[in-house]
Amino acid sequence: MDFSGVTVVIPALNEEQSLPLVLADLPSVGRVIVVDNASTDRTAAIAREAGVDVVSQPERGYGAACLAGIARAHEHGADVLVILDADYSDYSEHLDLLVGPIVRGEA
Repeated sequence: MDFSGVTVVIPALNEEQSLPLVLADLPSVGRVIVVDNASTDRTAAIAREAGVDVVSQPERGYGAACLAGIARAHEHGADVLVILDADYSDYSEHLDLLVGPIVRGEA
C-alpha cells in the first residue's frame, strides 16, 4: 500500500532507547517528524541519524510537542497525519490497519 501521503509525528522526551525500535517497525511513509521535547539524552541525535525530520520543542509537555509536530506537518502539506508515541507503547507496525482505509478512500 502507498503511504506516501502519510506523515507520522513522534513526540519524544528522553526516548533514546525506544525510539530506534519505533522507527524500525514503522512502515515506509511520506514523512516522519520526531519532535524533541527538550530531551537530555541522545533522542534528537538518534532521530537525525535515522534520517527523519527533527523539530525542537523546548516547551515541555506532550501537547506542546504534538502541536509543534502538527505545525511542521502542515508546512509540508500532509494528507494524513498520525501521532505515534516514542516510548514503544503504540504498535507502529499496525499503521496500515489505521490509515489503510483512509488511503484507499474507504473512510
